[in-house]
Amino acid sequence: MTPEKNMQPHEFPWLANRRNILRLALGFFLLIVAGSLFLSYRHCQDVKDRVLRNDRESAQLISLIMESYLGDIRSTMESYANRPLLIQAVRRKNVAEARQHLANLNLLNPSMDRLLITDPAGTLWVNLPHLPDVVEKNFAFRDWYRGVSREWKPYIGEAVLRVTAEKDTAVHIAVPVADEKGNIVGILLNTLRAVEIGKILRRVPLEEGLSVSLTDRRGTLIYSSRYAYEKALLRYPFFDAAAKGTPTDSTVAVPDPDAGGAARYISGATVAGAGWRAFVGRSRHAILAQSSGYFIQIATISLLLLLCIVLLLMYIRKRALAQFALDALQAEKDLLDSRLRFSELFNHLHSGVAVYRPVDGGKDFLLLELNAAARRITKVDRNFKDQSVYDVYPGLAKTTLLETFQRVWQTGKAEEHPTFYYSDDRQAFWADNYVFKLPAGEVVSVFDDVTERKQAEDRIARQTRLLTAINRLFAETLKSDSSEAVARTCLAVAREITSSAFGFIGEVNSAGLFNTTSISNPGWEACALKKSEAAVTLNNMTVRGIWGQVILQEHAFIINNPESFPKRVGLPEGHPPLTSFLGVPLSDQGQTIGMIALANREGGYTDEQREDLEALAVSFVEAMRRNQAEEKVKNMYQELEKRVIERTEALAAKTAELERINRVFVDRELKMRELKAQIAEREKHSS
Repeated sequence: MTPEKNMQPHEFPWLANRRNILRLALGFFLLIVAGSLFLSYRHCQDVKDRVLRNDRESAQLISLIMESYLGDIRSTMESYANRPLLIQAVRRKNVAEARQHLANLNLLNPSMDRLLITDPAGTLWVNLPHLPDVVEKNFAFRDWYRGVSREWKPYIGEAVLRVTAEKDTAVHIAVPVADEKGNIVGILLNTLRAVEIGKILRRVPLEEGLSVSLTDRRGTLIYSSRYAYEKALLRYPFFDAAAKGTPTDSTVAVPDPDAGGAARYISGATVAGAGWRAFVGRSRHAILAQSSGYFIQIATISLLLLLCIVLLLMYIRKRALAQFALDALQAEKDLLDSRLRFSELFNHLHSGVAVYRPVDGGKDFLLLELNAAARRITKVDRNFKDQSVYDVYPGLAKTTLLETFQRVWQTGKAEEHPTFYYSDDRQAFWADNYVFKLPAGEVVSVFDDVTERKQAEDRIARQTRLLTAINRLFAETLKSDSSEAVARTCLAVAREITSSAFGFIGEVNSAGLFNTTSISNPGWEACALKKSEAAVTLNNMTVRGIWGQVILQEHAFIINNPESFPKRVGLPEGHPPLTSFLGVPLSDQGQTIGMIALANREGGYTDEQREDLEALAVSFVEAMRRNQAEEKVKNMYQELEKRVIERTEALAAKTAELERINRVFVDRELKMRELKAQIAEREKHSS
C-alpha cells in the first residue's frame, strides 16, 4: 500500500496535491510566457539600439572617409596652386606651360577628371582635356566661382550635371592662385565626377537592407547605394527630415514611401570642410529580421523549459509522498548529529557560525555547516555542504582570513581577525571574525556583520571632515578682507576633502565669459606655461569643453575618462594631463554664477566626493555673500566718514564767515556810537 492511500488528502505534502501541481504548472507557464515576451522585447530594443549605433558610427566613418578624400584632393590642388612656375604661367596666361602643369596634376591624381584655370573674373583660358568650345567663356555665374571668390579660399561646390563629355553628376573643387604678394591671378578648378566618389564608397561593406547616401549642402545626391544618381540631379528624399534640427550623430525615423510608409531609420553625419552630409538608412523590417532567429530560440527554449518543469513537478509529486515518510527519521538523525557537532560551538558563540574541515594539508577548507545567522549574513543557500570555501565564498581569496584559518588549524590557538571588507558577485559587507579549532580538528569561524557600524563610522568621519572644512572656510571669511583669499581657502579644503591633485574656482562675468578666481599651487606647478601668460589665458574664457558643461548644464559633472568625453575640446599647450574631473556649479538665488573644479583624484571621483563638494559650494557661496556684504558695509562706513569730514569742513567755513560778518557789524556799531558822542559834545559846546 502506497503512502498516498494511507493518508487523508489534507495530510498530503503540499507538492503531492494534484491541484497544487496544476497551479504551479499554470503559474510557471504564465511566468515563462511573460519572461519570453519581456526578453524578446528587450532583445529587439537592444538590437535596435546596437544596429542604429552602428549606423551612426558608419555614417561618421563615411564622413571621415570623404573628409580625408576631399582633403587630399584640395591639398594637392593647393600645393600646385602655390608652385612658382604655375603662378608665373597663370600670370602670363601661358597656355602651353599651364596645360603641362595641369597634365602633371592629372597624372598625380587621375580621379581629377577635368582641370581648368580661369582668370580672377572667372573667364576660362586653359583646360585639360582641351575643349575649345568653353575657352574664353565666363563662369562667374557658377556656384564654385561665387564660393571661391567670396573669401578667395578653397571651395567645394554643389552637385551639378556636366554639359560636356559624359553628362553625369559631378562636383567642382576650386582653389585660388595667388602670387607672392597675395594678389589673386587665377582660379584652379577640378571637376570631380560622382562616379569616382562612388568607387570609394562602394568599398564600404553593407549589411542587407542597409543603404548609404552622400549629399551636398542642399541635399542633392552625390552617391547612393539605393537611388540612381549618376545621370540626373536627384534630391535625397529624406534630407529635410534627417538634417533639419537634428545633431549629426543622431538617428531619425521617417516614413518610407517606397515601403508603404513603414518607418525607415536615417543616421547622418556632416563631412567637415565640405558641408556634405553622409546618411545611412535602414528599414524597420531589416532590424526585426535580425531578431527572427532569437525569437525562434526563445520559443523553443520556453517550450522545452515548460515541458521540463511539468515533468519535474510530476516527478516531485511522486517523490514527495515517499520522502515525506523519510523526512521525520532523517530530521531526527540530522538533529542528533547537529547537536553532537555544534554542542560545544554554540556554548561559546552566538553570532554567525561557519564550520570548516581542512583538506590537502590546510590548503583548502570544505564548508560543513552554517547557522541561520551565517546564512543570512552571507546569503548562502542550503547547497553548500562539502563545498570548497573558494567556491562558496570566492571573495575570501582577496583577504587574509584563510591564512588565519591555516594558522589556527596548525597551532590550535584561537585568533581574532581584524575587521575586513568582503565582496563577491552576490554580496558585499564588513565583518569581524573570531576563529578557533574544535577538538575534532574542524575550524570554526564566528563572525558578525558590522557593515552598518562601519558605514556609520565612515559617515561620521566624512561629515566631520566636511564640517571642519566648512568651519575653516567661514573662519577665513571672518578674518579676510578679500574674496580671493576666501576662494583660495575654499579651493584648498576642497582638494583636501576630495584628495584631488589640483583645481580652480571661477565666476561668470557680465559678458558671459569665465574668469578664474583661484587656482591651486600644484596646478601652477604642473602647468608648463608661465604664470603671466596663463593668467591672461584664464580670464575672459569662452565657456566650453569638459569644465564648461558644469556651467552650461547647471549641474555637477563627474568624468573619470576625459579622453572619451564627446564634448572634449582638448587641453591647451603646457596644461598638465587630465585623468579625472569633478565640477560643481556655484548657484546664488537659482542662478549659476561660477563653479568649483577639481581634477586627477587617484581612482577617479564618486558621488561621495560630488556630494561633499556640493555642500562645500553652498557654504562657499554663503561665505562669499558675507564677505561681499562686509565689504559693502566697510565701503558705506568709509563713505559716511568722508561725508562727515566734508560737512565739518563746510560748517567750519560758514562759521568763520559768520564771525567775520559779525566783526564788521560790531565795528560799525562802535564807530556809530563814537560819532554820536562827538556830535553831542560839539552841540554842547556850541550852545
